[in-house]
Amino acid sequence: MAKVQFSVDNGANIHSCRESGWLDTVDDLGLGEHEWEGLSEDERYEFVQDWANNYIELYYEESEEC
Repeated sequence: MAKVQFSVDNGANIHSCRESGWLDTVDDLGLGEHEWEGLSEDERYEFVQDWANNYIELYYEESEEC
């Protein structure tokens, strides 16, 4: 089992990155005990990206004051 840190970055600058927490690869990602270790870096990134697309709500808001 591993713990994976994830962060949400709005892209403005290095100080705008907001760390959000840790994911447990077994409890949160639903992987087998040693499955994470068997994934390549690209597979790990894709797996966490898929998780984020399913569980992190993204939205935008437009200002009418412009």
